[in-house]
Amino acid sequence: MAEETQHAAQVLERRLEALERRTGTARRAERILSTAVGMRTRLGQDRLSIEDLYNPNTGLPA
Repeated sequence: MAEETQHAAQVLERRLEALERRTGTARRAERILSTAVGMRTRLGQDRLSIEDLYNPNTGLPA
């Protein structure tokens, strides 16, 4: 009986860790999207084009 309880606790701990990782990932995604919105606002555009991201002469990030 004790092993079942311990096993159940381990399963719950793993599930909680997975949920916490997913929440952290969602927060990172929200921060990235928020940064992108801020960049668009500062650039005065609704969308960024390839030309905005890369130097046309070198093909490297601008």
